[in-house]
Amino acid sequence: MAASNRNPSALDDAVVVALHRLRDGAGAAWHAVALRRDAGARGEAPLRLIETRSFPEQAELPPRQEIGRWCDRCRAARVVIVLPAGRAVCRSTMLPDGPPDRLLAALRLQTEAHLAGAIPAHRLAFAVLPKGPVDERLGDGGQPLRSALITGWPEGSEPVPWPLPERRGELREVTWIAEASALAAIVGGERPRDPALWLCREEGVVALALSTPSGVVIRTAREEAEDDQGWRLAVRRTVVETALASGLGGETLTQLAARTDQRLAGAGATALLLPDELRDSMRERVAGESSDPGWWSRYGIALGAAACAAGELAALARLQESTPTEHPSPVIRAARALSQPRTAVTLAALAVVLFAFGPLAFARVRLGILRTKAPDLAELREQNAEHERRRAMYRELRSQTLPVSKLLADIANTTPMGVELRSITIDRAQGVQVSGVAAPDAKGEPNQPAGERIARMAALMEATGVFELPKRDVKQPTTTGVREFTLVSSITNGFRRFDFPREQDFGAVTMVNRLYPPPESERGSEGERPAAPSGENGSPSEAAAVVAMASENGTADAPRSAPRPSGGGRAARSEPRDEAREAGAAEAADAAMGEAGELDDGGRRSGVARRSAGDVGGAARRGDRLGAAPSAPEPLSAEQINAMTETQVKDALAAVAMARSNLPPAPAAGVEDPAEDLRKRLTEEWNMLLERQKQLRRRGTS
Repeated sequence: MAASNRNPSALDDAVVVALHRLRDGAGAAWHAVALRRDAGARGEAPLRLIETRSFPEQAELPPRQEIGRWCDRCRAARVVIVLPAGRAVCRSTMLPDGPPDRLLAALRLQTEAHLAGAIPAHRLAFAVLPKGPVDERLGDGGQPLRSALITGWPEGSEPVPWPLPERRGELREVTWIAEASALAAIVGGERPRDPALWLCREEGVVALALSTPSGVVIRTAREEAEDDQGWRLAVRRTVVETALASGLGGETLTQLAARTDQRLAGAGATALLLPDELRDSMRERVAGESSDPGWWSRYGIALGAAACAAGELAALARLQESTPTEHPSPVIRAARALSQPRTAVTLAALAVVLFAFGPLAFARVRLGILRTKAPDLAELREQNAEHERRRAMYRELRSQTLPVSKLLADIANTTPMGVELRSITIDRAQGVQVSGVAAPDAKGEPNQPAGERIARMAALMEATGVFELPKRDVKQPTTTGVREFTLVSSITNGFRRFDFPREQDFGAVTMVNRLYPPPESERGSEGERPAAPSGENGSPSEAAAVVAMASENGTADAPRSAPRPSGGGRAARSEPRDEAREAGAAEAADAAMGEAGELDDGGRRSGVARRSAGDVGGAARRGDRLGAAPSAPEPLSAEQINAMTETQVKDALAAVAMARSNLPPAPAAGVEDPAEDLRKRLTEEWNMLLERQKQLRRRGTS
C-alpha cells in the first residue's frame, strides 16, 4: 500500500529492501537485501547490491525494531516481504507472442479464468516473463511462446509474521511477493538446460523454473520426507513430473533426471541451486553479489525478490494483505473538491458576496447586540458614574470608620471566664485598650491563676487576626490572687471575620447557660452547655499541669499559643485561703505571665520565673478548699504508664504534682518521716511520667 505522506529527504525511491524468512534446525531468521537502481554508464549493471543482513528471531518474534532501523539507515522507500511458497498459489501459462498490451489483456483473462472469484484482486499478481532466445529443440517449424506467471495469496492461509515496527508504514511502501516470483526474476529471459531449484525442507517446499521448448515453466509443490534420501527422491520426482507435463521425454528426460541427482547430492536442507548461466546472468544485472553457494542459499531468494520489484517484473511484487485504502490529507480533499467547475464557481461567487456585504452585515449585527444590552446610552453612562461614586464612598468609609459593635463582640468572645472588663477604649488611630481584673476562680473553670487567664485572653486576641501584638500591663496579685491588667493592641483588620468555636461563642452559648446550665431534660438536641473544662470538680486544668511540669524542670514560661477557648464573664468569689496557699497561687501566676514589670519595646514582658516544688503545688491546688485533707492518687505501675496517651500523661502529671505539693515538709535529719514511702512513690511515678511524655513527643515529631 502506498503511503500518503512521503518525505523525499528521508527516503530514496531508488532503494528497495527485500525481507525473506528462513527456518532451519537452529531457528528462524530474517534475511534482508538492499538494492539500488542505478542509471550508471553504458555497460554497467542496472542494479547494485548495497548491503545484506540477517536478523535472528528471539522466541519466535521478529526483531522489528532492528529491522526498522536498518531500513531507515538504507533509506529504503519500498520494502518487499517474501511470501513462502507453501502459502501462495502459483500458475504458469504460455501465451502466443504479440504486442505487450495484447499479451497483458490475454493474461488478465486467463487470471480471471484460473483464480478469479477464489482470491481477491489485491491478493493477485501476474506478469509476462521476458522474451528469451528461441529454443533449438523447436526445430525450423516451431513457433516460440511467451511464458507468463500468475501468483495468488488465498485468504485464510497461515499468517506470516510481520517484520516491521509498524503494521502500516507512514513513509515507505510495503508489499508482498511469492517465492516463485523471486525465482522467475532470477531466471529472467534465460533458457538454462537445468532447472533452477529452491528447496526448503523445514517448510516442505520445492519451487522450480524449468526451460522447455515452448518456454519457461515455473512450479511450486509441497513435499514431505523423513530423511535426506527421501527428500532428494521427492525433489527428483517433482522435477520429472514437471518435465513430463511440459512435453519432455526420452533421452532428454533421462539426462535431466541424472543431472538433477548429481546436483541434489551435495545440497543442504535449505538451498538455492542455480545453473552457471543463471549466475552469470545475475552478475550482469546486479553488481556486488557473491559467488558463494551458501550466500545464495541465504540471500538468493531475497535478492531475486528485490530485483523483481526493481525491474520489469515489478507487477509480481504487488501482493497486499488487505484492501488498499487511500487516506488523502485535507489539502488534497479540498483540491479535489475545487477541481470541480461547479464547486469552484459557487465558492468564487460566495467569496465576492462576503467581501462586498460581509463588513456591513457584521457591523449591523454588532449594533443590534449593543442596542439590546444598552437601549439608552446616556442612562447607562449615568448609572456607571453613580456606581463609581458609591464605590469611592464605601472605600472612604472603610478606611475612616471602625465596626465598633463587631470589635466589642470579638473582645467579649476572647474574654475567659473569671475575667471582668472594666473599660474598653476603641480608637481608629491608637487601637484598642482593655482594662479589667482577673480572679483565680470562676464558674466552671476553678483553680486557674489570674495571670494564666490574662495570657489566654491575649493569645486569643492575636489568634483572631483582628488585633496585633497586644501589650500587657499586669499588676501584682492581691492577697486573694486577683490581678489588675491592661491590654493595648493595634487593629490590623477590623472587618475580618473569625469563626469562634461553639464553646467560645457567647452568641451560641450565652452567659446564663454557662453559669446556670439547664436540666438534662430541657436541653435541645444539640445542647447549649459548653464542654466542662479539665479543671472542673477539683481536677487541675491543662495550663496548670503545664506550669507544674515546667516547674519540675526548674523554669516556666508563659504559654504563647492560643489555649483551649472558654467563655467570658465576671469572676466568681473565691473562698478564703491561708497564707501559704495565697503565696503559692501568686508565684504560680507570676510564672505563667512572666515577671511583673514595665512593658518592653515590643509590648511584651520578658523574663523567666523559677519556682520550687512547693510553688508548683500551690498553683496546682488552687481548687482545694481551706482545710481539705491531702489526698494521693492511685499507684501507677510502669505498664500502666507506658500504655498512656499524651493527654492521660498530662492529667497524671498534674495529679502527681498536686499530691506532692500536699505533702508535709520533709523533717530534719534524724527525725522519722511518716510520708517517706508516699514521697518516694510519687517521685518515681513523676520521673516515669516525664520519660513517657518525652517518648510520645519524640514519636510525634519523627
